[in-house]
Amino acid sequence: MRFIEFEFGFSELSAQATKKLDAFAKFLNEKFDLTLGIEGTADRQMDGAKLSEKQAEDQAIDDKQLNMLALTRANLVKNYLVRKGQVAAKRIQLKPAKITSSVDPGMVFLPIHFGESPTNVLTNADAFDPSAKIPEFKVSTVKIKKL
Repeated sequence: MRFIEFEFGFSELSAQATKKLDAFAKFLNEKFDLTLGIEGTADRQMDGAKLSEKQAEDQAIDDKQLNMLALTRANLVKNYLVRKGQVAAKRIQLKPAKITSSVDPGMVFLPIHFGESPTNVLTNADAFDPSAKIPEFKVSTVKIKKL
């Protein structure tokens, strides 16, 4: 499993995330020799904007707050696997939190998680990864012009 998605600015597990974790816990319990490293991440732009909205005053969000969000997310996943999934805690290691930038230089990002996003119209919406049974990773060449 590559990742668990969280709503920007939040650290609660969704029903989809718990379903994914339940299946992953079952897999881990069948593979006793595997260990797991969990790296919590937070996106400087997207998580930062949502955290800023949630604050009473219009304050900039600093890396310390983003780091805390990332660590909270990682701990939440670990605790779920240990408590609900019955995975031994010693098999799960937390890695240092990572704060990411939304888009690397030279890249364009289109979100696919929101209904108003045309990403799946522009790309092949029917293609699924055969092993993970999730929509394929979409890559496309783009040309950007100033209007």
